[in-house]
Amino acid sequence: MRAVMVVGMVLLLPGLVLAGNRTGRVVDAQTGAPLVGADVYLQHSRVGTTTDSLGWFQLTITREQWRDTLVVHFLGYRELRLPVVALENQALLRLQPVALKAGEGIEVWGEKQELVRQDIPHARSTIHFEEITAYGSQEISDVLKTVPSVRITGNDLDGRRMEIRGSNADEVNVYLDGILINNLRLDNAADLSLISPEDIGRLEVLKGGNYSLLGSGAFGGVVNVVTRRSMERRFRLKAKMGNLHTRILLGEINLPVSQRMVVNYFGQYHRLSPEVEYFPLEQFSDKTENKQITTERQNHHLSLSFFPQNGQWTARLLSYSYTYRKPGWEDRNNNLVGALSFRGNLPGIRDVEMMINQFTVRDRVDRVTEGTTHYLSDYRVKRVNARLAKKFTGSSWEVQTLTEYFHEELSQNSRSRSEDREVPLYRADVYDNRIAGAAVFSATDQLSSRPGLSWKTYLGIRLDALASGQQDLTHTVGVRLTYRQKEWEYAPYFNFGKNVKYPSLLEAAYVRELVDFSRRDSLARRLEPEYNNSTDIGVRVKQIPEQGVYREMEMSLSVFTRTVYNKLLKQPYGNELANFQLGRNVTRGLEAALSWKELYEYFTVQLAYLKLNVSEPLLYAYKPEESFSAQLRFRSSAGWYGTATVFYEGNSVAWYYDLENHLRTKTLSPFYDMDVVVGWRFPLIGITVHIQLAGYNLLDHAGYRYDYLKKRYVQISLGVRY
Repeated sequence: MRAVMVVGMVLLLPGLVLAGNRTGRVVDAQTGAPLVGADVYLQHSRVGTTTDSLGWFQLTITREQWRDTLVVHFLGYRELRLPVVALENQALLRLQPVALKAGEGIEVWGEKQELVRQDIPHARSTIHFEEITAYGSQEISDVLKTVPSVRITGNDLDGRRMEIRGSNADEVNVYLDGILINNLRLDNAADLSLISPEDIGRLEVLKGGNYSLLGSGAFGGVVNVVTRRSMERRFRLKAKMGNLHTRILLGEINLPVSQRMVVNYFGQYHRLSPEVEYFPLEQFSDKTENKQITTERQNHHLSLSFFPQNGQWTARLLSYSYTYRKPGWEDRNNNLVGALSFRGNLPGIRDVEMMINQFTVRDRVDRVTEGTTHYLSDYRVKRVNARLAKKFTGSSWEVQTLTEYFHEELSQNSRSRSEDREVPLYRADVYDNRIAGAAVFSATDQLSSRPGLSWKTYLGIRLDALASGQQDLTHTVGVRLTYRQKEWEYAPYFNFGKNVKYPSLLEAAYVRELVDFSRRDSLARRLEPEYNNSTDIGVRVKQIPEQGVYREMEMSLSVFTRTVYNKLLKQPYGNELANFQLGRNVTRGLEAALSWKELYEYFTVQLAYLKLNVSEPLLYAYKPEESFSAQLRFRSSAGWYGTATVFYEGNSVAWYYDLENHLRTKTLSPFYDMDVVVGWRFPLIGITVHIQLAGYNLLDHAGYRYDYLKKRYVQISLGVRY
């Protein structure tokens, strides 16, 4: 009744405007429990926030926004909309639960990594938990196959990696709950194998190279993975098996300690016998059969989350390891990450995010080279990263600031050992320090004559300073226009900027000249930073019809260009890795995507296309000239689901040095392939049972190649959840 009176007053007094702060609390309409992490925003101006650990939020409302509509969204609940003029201060907003399909539950997203949302606008793809479960994949890489402009490389032996818009894998920053997991690999490319789709709440892919906050060196883009957290007691166990002698076991325990504290453990064990060799000299042909090869991977993630009134504290311990064995060869890689983070409000300071983490990486290779002679290589890396972020907001502007500190130590030792002696081959002990400061300024405005039209302009700056004296100041600019008319939304955007990528200590300590690999004086070469200039122009169109055969239609189109200078070239050379820094590359591309959700209630259709023009294929090898994917998903209320995906990759160029040290190039032919997944979730005596059959790369057209193992793979899995 009071809300109606407020609306009436505004209608009677057109000169009256609404301004100032508004607070409110979002709760479950049935139980009164607070909803943590609910999205609260203004429909037209897109100003928004999320609820804290007790369900509270605060918005600053300007006089231009009094005609806007407040939207409250939370997974598993009916969306709430009401006029801003009807929003009381300290309002209690009750969300009604909606009926969930078999096997689903209401989840509370833990610590959202919001810095990616505050950066310069880019093309963005978001996948939520419900969509991920429909894939039924053993790895996140299979979920990402259908994201426009995303390409998965690597294999089941050394892990799966991700490229965006023709970038290399080490040019994509992957964050797991705010932790940069690129540091877990010696090549600075994130191994997607350690992230289980079973543990993901939301996955965001941001494409393009212009980032000021979390995208240093991310010439291709940024991936943000937010894991699922809940205050409910939960137990989950799943076993999978497939060809190539695959055995996978994963489990999760979620145990609330109190009303404000929860402990979560997730673990995964993966064993595989690929039955093929994996030598660089075989990268362009079928692999040599070897039934004695085994590879094991396991990862463990333990977290303790505490929700005081002012925010969220989280302590994490992440372990990741893999072992590759065959007669005469063993490679052991062990990684350990400890992290402590806080997000919320401190006394007198609002909207603060802090994190400190330490990485410990060890990679040990023991290889028989000739007779009884062993080649031993041992890498040990320690990294410390501390981050402090603070957001300042005004009536129509906001500033997101970030300060970071990096410390890295590397110890490298290689030697040759025979029965009677051990000969040192190479040793390096180096360290480096870097500090960075960044800020993104944004301002929002709209036309009073057209309340559905608004725009937001961005300016980002970043300063990096190294202990060696190197300093770089980079900048990014962007604008996003949003126009809403009835059931349609149009959102064109533009961004331009510069980015810098610093070579890792491992790269700097192990530089080899490709033209004469035997020259030892080439070790003294100093690597320079890589620089990238990017431009991205795109538009996203969304329709949510009031009535129709589908719930939502979305299409996007983007044209981009990327110019990289001082590119560091990495290529296997026999049993070594050769690095060389030279030249520049220009990548131009066109990206398009189209999707229909809940088509005839049960189906989802998604199409994606990418066209690339790479000026120097030697610097960016294996990049298809064009790629296409089409996916059809089916999901019924009875728990049945199915997914069918068809892929196409066009010509790509590869190169290598042969045994005589001659440069060779090869064109990889186009191919089609297909994935099919079917499954059923159903309740049984208080638990949820999940049965699934999946087949990947069923056409088997790509075969074994050096940069990926797209071999036919069939898997069956059984899972239970309580």
